Amino acid sequence: MAKYSSKPAAHVVENQSPPPLQPQPQPQSLPPLRFAPSFDTRQPGDIILQASDAAAVACYFRLSLLANISTFFAELPPPGPSDLYDGIAILRLHSTSSMGLLLFLSLVRSTTTLEAYAFDDPHAPPAIGIQSILDAAGLARNYAAPLVFRLLVSGLDGLRETEPALEFAIWTIGGSEKHTKEAAERTIKIKYDLTKVDPDIVKAVKAYAPASWMQMQDLHLRGANAMRRWWDWAPEEAPTEVGDTACPTCAPEERDRISKGLVELFAECDSVEAVMAVYGGDLGSDCKSCETARTRAYYPRVQWLCDFATKYDLKGDELGNYVADSWVIWDNGMNDS
Repeated sequence: MAKYSSKPAAHVVENQSPPPLQPQPQPQSLPPLRFAPSFDTRQPGDIILQASDAAAVACYFRLSLLANISTFFAELPPPGPSDLYDGIAILRLHSTSSMGLLLFLSLVRSTTTLEAYAFDDPHAPPAIGIQSILDAAGLARNYAAPLVFRLLVSGLDGLRETEPALEFAIWTIGGSEKHTKEAAERTIKIKYDLTKVDPDIVKAVKAYAPASWMQMQDLHLRGANAMRRWWDWAPEEAPTEVGDTACPTCAPEERDRISKGLVELFAECDSVEAVMAVYGGDLGSDCKSCETARTRAYYPRVQWLCDFATKYDLKGDELGNYVADSWVIWDNGMNDS
């Protein structure tokens, strides 16, 4: 029987030193974040929000507060391992400027105080301007936070006077047809020169709702040309309804004199306000019946002028449409007095 040899096998090298240890992977240090001074303190329940521009400012902010005003944050799923930074969820916001993010969060935080947020607040982020406001509005739209639009508008104050189209832009980005209409028509009332609008406002409105900007331009174009159309349509004599419905007891020559005087007054008007002043006067008669007849006769022309010059959502601008509909409108309450 063969015996086991005590000598090592030929291929075994005696006294072989152990192989060198391979270096173990070291935990990588996290890339540093640049936190905004007003949002650099971590609190329980916070997440990190980070802008996507070159500055890439980051902010700690309470998730529950965001969830109260935004369905997006209310339905935010639990973070995965790749969504954590130093053990806290981080959300990198797409197409978000640092100044827009700071303003957005400042507005949301103001809902926890008694004081309304104002853009001239000494504790507010610096350099709040038109672009920052538009960026905050875009952030509110992209992340479903409608309350922020109202907070933005309430904080405009002086900016509302220096740049009236800014309120229009905020509501347009927000998608509110009612408030967009009111803001657009307000620019007509204050005789705002649309050619001087800030280019950033035009760019923002066109990006979110190009049809709204075309409608705004149409409104101001109509406002500029309304009186020209009025003069083209102003009759050389009073509407026939005046003679047809005037009081039969008044002398014909008196009715003709008053009607001719009204035509002359209306022809001299150089603005919508002047037409309304004439229309709202006594129309030259002490007779209630004749006064009513003249008011009714001129109503479709005056109503057309007001709508054509000041209505954002005008549907059908021809005078004939108003003449055809005027009797129905009148009978539904215009002559209740």
